[in-house]
Amino acid sequence: MTNSLAIENGMDGFTDNFNPGALQVTNNMAIDNQRFNYIFRPGPYTTQDKQGVFSGNVSLRSKPGEYADAVVGNIADNNAFIPAM
Repeated sequence: MTNSLAIENGMDGFTDNFNPGALQVTNNMAIDNQRFNYIFRPGPYTTQDKQGVFSGNVSLRSKPGEYADAVVGNIADNNAFIPAM
């Protein structure tokens, strides 16, 4: 997933949908989605370091969501997962 935008979806912005493969999630923005802006869970068939690569992603909340973002994998320092204040 690259250069995508998810705003105010009724469930999640970006999700692994239980995909067991390594995902590349780069330069995406999620804003005020109902449950999670980002949800990428630990896979049952691999280790967390092989789960995927997350780089340049932004999660913004102007109001509290149902859950905090959950991201597992190689998470670069240039991601910004910002909860509501």
